[in-house]
Amino acid sequence: MNKRLIWPAWIAASAASFAVLETIAYRTERFPTLSRVLAGWLGTYPPSSRRDAALVAFGAAWLALTVHLATYRPRTKERR
Repeated sequence: MNKRLIWPAWIAASAASFAVLETIAYRTERFPTLSRVLAGWLGTYPPSSRRDAALVAFGAAWLALTVHLATYRPRTKERR
């Protein structure tokens, strides 16, 4: 496989599997959706005492990832 296609292929496969799993969960109501799981983890539904700390941690991680992606510059290899 072409090296330039590895990440696009991985992203496409991840998005497709996510779409399939969410569709099954939404239609059958047998499994929780990602939104429901995240709400439980973050303590927003049902309300939990860890809600504020979890939301701050989640926001900080999201911000750190955004800054990393926006400022990332790969190293260049020196040619001999």
